[in-house]
Amino acid sequence: MRFISNRLLVGSIFFLLVTLGVVFHLFTRIDLVLLTWIQGITPSLFDRVLSLFSLVGSFEVLSLFLFVFLFPKDKRLFFRVFAVYLIGLGLEIVMKYYLVHIGPPRIFYRYDLPFLFPTSSVHPGYSFPSGHSYRSVFVAYIILSNLHLYQIAKKNIARISVAVQLFLVFMLGSRVSLGEHWPSDVVGGVLLGVMAAEVSLLPEKYLSFGGQQKRKSKKDQ
Repeated sequence: MRFISNRLLVGSIFFLLVTLGVVFHLFTRIDLVLLTWIQGITPSLFDRVLSLFSLVGSFEVLSLFLFVFLFPKDKRLFFRVFAVYLIGLGLEIVMKYYLVHIGPPRIFYRYDLPFLFPTSSVHPGYSFPSGHSYRSVFVAYIILSNLHLYQIAKKNIARISVAVQLFLVFMLGSRVSLGEHWPSDVVGGVLLGVMAAEVSLLPEKYLSFGGQQKRKSKKDQ
């Protein structure tokens, strides 16, 4: 199974470790320290702008973005990726129901917009892992892994990559600065997003690996 990437294996191991840390409340102190520090260095003036990331990271917006990016170019890939995306969402919701990890107290909450999408107002129970972090990382990973579907110059690919990574920095940071999640929730969402994205791309990796093996066999003959 050499076509299974190290990212999937390492991501799975770290996700398990972080989950165990949450189960045994190992991150309680560092979560509080990091949250108060991040909120302390983030001026409240930016709360409204950062609150926009709560809307952008919603299921509705990111699912639509995933559809627009993949469906016109590769319908089969879209349906497979979207199926794994939904499975990851299901896992996130199940974990929030059963894994006791209470989110930040209301006193830390700094969301500053009068509107939320319907799915963002649904709170299944606890806070681990962060759904916004999961969805954002998953969609960003899929986009960066499939830019070859579009005829984009190399220099523009580099610019898109930087833009996507900056988006992730602000998205993930806003989860903590707005008091919506503990840092450990965000880390869990990131790892779940990487794992799910890697799983959805396994068929491409398998075909690529098979092609490399065939070419190698022909050279050896």
